[in-house]
Amino acid sequence: MQRLSRIAIVVALSLSMTACNAYQTAETAYHVIDAIAGVVEADLPSLQAAGPFSPQEGQVISGYLSLVKRLNDQYGSCVANVQSAMLSTKGKYLACANVFSAGLLDPNELAQLRVISPRAQQKVQLWVTAFQIGLNTTITALGGKTEPPPVVSSVPVAQSDLDELRVRVLRGM
Repeated sequence: MQRLSRIAIVVALSLSMTACNAYQTAETAYHVIDAIAGVVEADLPSLQAAGPFSPQEGQVISGYLSLVKRLNDQYGSCVANVQSAMLSTKGKYLACANVFSAGLLDPNELAQLRVISPRAQQKVQLWVTAFQIGLNTTITALGGKTEPPPVVSSVPVAQSDLDELRVRVLRGM
């Protein structure tokens, strides 16, 4: 878990720069997840063309990415609704984040990612880890209990891969 700390630190710094209010903290998670999804979406066609992903695996991964984007949009709507209700508390924003986290950890969705090739699983593990770390940082900032990133590959995520993704995500924000 210590290897994942660098991405968490960057997200935590982003959260601290947004000021100390729960709405801005919750909203930052939406933008972080959106930026990660943008990197994944941009990479997917070239990874399919280069060969790490077969066309069938590309479809599975595209389906997972669609799920993440849909969950993120629902999360963004939940955060906006809490803010507009003028009854916002950390707990209400945390509830939005917890629903999002439960969706990211859905065993049925993750099972599909475990049947793709080992080479593709390594890349997908990076993305799955980044999505969960991005959300976990917000959950922690809101005082909640986090879940570890799900495991879809037998090969752990390399720190250099996390560092490269972090740089690309920050450029996209």
